Amino acid sequence: MQYHQLVNTLLDAQTEEYPKRRFHLTKLLGSGSKGGAFLASSSDWGNNPKQVVIKIQKNMKPNEKQFLSCLLEYQNLYENGNNQQYLPTYLIRIYENFQWQQNHCIVMEVGQEDLYRFINNSRNVSIQEKEKICFQIIYPILFLHKQQLIHRDIKPENYIKVGNVFKLIDFGLIRSSISENKTQQVGSTIFQAPEIIENSSSYTDKVDIWSLGCVFYEILATQPLFDGQTHQEVTKNIKNHKNYPVPVNQKINQLQISQQLKTILISMLIYDEKKRPSIQQVYDQFNSYLNPQPIVIPQIPLHLDQYITQCNDVIEKLIKDGQQQIKDTLTNQKSFYEGKINELKNEFQTQNKINQNKIDQQSGEINELIKQVENLNQQKKQLEYDQQNFKLEIERFKQKIKDEEVKFNTEKNQLNKEIKEFEEKINKMNQFSENLKKENENKNQELQKLFIKNQNNETLIQEIQDKLKESSTSLNKAKSLVDIFQNQEKVQKSQIQTQDQQSIIQEITYTQEQKSENPYLNISSSQEYNNLIENLRLEFQKQGKQYLDQITNLKKELKVLEEQQKNNKKSRIQFKQQIEQLKTPEKQVESLIERFKNKQNLQEFMKKNNKQYLELVQLLNENFC
Repeated sequence: MQYHQLVNTLLDAQTEEYPKRRFHLTKLLGSGSKGGAFLASSSDWGNNPKQVVIKIQKNMKPNEKQFLSCLLEYQNLYENGNNQQYLPTYLIRIYENFQWQQNHCIVMEVGQEDLYRFINNSRNVSIQEKEKICFQIIYPILFLHKQQLIHRDIKPENYIKVGNVFKLIDFGLIRSSISENKTQQVGSTIFQAPEIIENSSSYTDKVDIWSLGCVFYEILATQPLFDGQTHQEVTKNIKNHKNYPVPVNQKINQLQISQQLKTILISMLIYDEKKRPSIQQVYDQFNSYLNPQPIVIPQIPLHLDQYITQCNDVIEKLIKDGQQQIKDTLTNQKSFYEGKINELKNEFQTQNKINQNKIDQQSGEINELIKQVENLNQQKKQLEYDQQNFKLEIERFKQKIKDEEVKFNTEKNQLNKEIKEFEEKINKMNQFSENLKKENENKNQELQKLFIKNQNNETLIQEIQDKLKESSTSLNKAKSLVDIFQNQEKVQKSQIQTQDQQSIIQEITYTQEQKSENPYLNISSSQEYNNLIENLRLEFQKQGKQYLDQITNLKKELKVLEEQQKNNKKSRIQFKQQIEQLKTPEKQVESLIERFKNKQNLQEFMKKNNKQYLELVQLLNENFC
């Protein structure tokens, strides 16, 4: 049902006495799964209130109907202002209960605010006023328990302030305390008794005592006793109270109230329901605290002897009654305090055992810590010794690095010097090779020219010999002589040319030891000349091949030197990298020592660093040995 849609609705509620009675729903005060409450104004209802609250709900259980009927009958009889036997129930005043369109309507008196809102706005309310409110809300529970009824949903939202009194409302969960089987899981979680949380179906009216104690604490402290973010957290905190009630009791003992009220409140929140006080005991203890009534001994008139005996009887009766009342009170208090003392003893013993276990555990931990401290001191000494040795090793290693670096630089400079000298030699060899090539080319050209001239001379000589043979006559001889003289001039010219050629040949064959005359003058045939030329050519080719072989060998040596130079550069780069790596171990060691603060980590570090140190030393030995 959408209850907000019923606002401004007129409810026809005719009776024989008021046939035109109506209720106008003016405002929705609140709604839930069980129903909605409306502020309403009445009309044609005689002298009854003009403004009421009407609760409309779809369903109503038989026990609720029966309770409302009995409550309405009782309130009409004993809460009527004209009745001299005024016995208030401190339950919300019920005026009538009727049906409207298959809905149950309960007409009640109008309240001002519920107890929950009052608590949230009660920052300036004195503690004495809060104690009186706690005493007020006991009355309706006392009335219900006397009727053998259990409310089962006691919480601040179910108390409404009417005038100066807070009255109990919402009777939907009321049940008889005589019934053995009851509904499980009822009421609000933070006010639920442990037996309801544990799904017990045989709980008693002591569940209301627990809930009332939680409400007392919330009134006095303005905060819940058992709180939590979820339902599971709240139930866990309530269940923990069974074996460890100290936190809850500490919260209560921190309240700014008397010790008597603290004792009452702690007793109402005992986990075992059988040890909780009844509502009558709670009422009596609150009443004795808030309203102490000293015994008043009446004044005895001195002039009236006839009243002395009567006064004595009255005094004796008062004394007997007082003694009996005191005995009953002392007996109740004795049983209560004995239970409380036993509970405190058990709590103390339990707490003492827990504390003793903690002390034993802490003693063992302390002894273990002492041993650990001693071990740490020994480890610290060993660590300092190892650290000192390690620093010495590092210094030695640094010195060795410096020496090796000096040695490396010396060898490097020497190698650079040798490389420069070798490069100069290579340049000279290249220059010499180029000059030699040019000379060979020039000599080859000259030899080619000489070879052509020799062929021309051979042809000329052959012609002269042929002409000499043919001259058989004188004329022919004369002619031939003339030709001879003419040819002789040519021969002389050729001889001059031949002398020039001889000088060239002598230069070519400077390595041979020939001191004879011009070989061309002794040539008897062209074959000898050709042999000579061929020999010169072969010798020159042989020398040329030797020069080429030398040049080839020099080039090979040059390539080998270049490879050596490249390898030397690579080794220099590697060596520089090794030197850079060797310069950083000390810084790495110091940073790592700061990071490792126990023996195990430091030992592992020393092992790793020693391994690295040995590898570097081995590498240096391989490079320099």
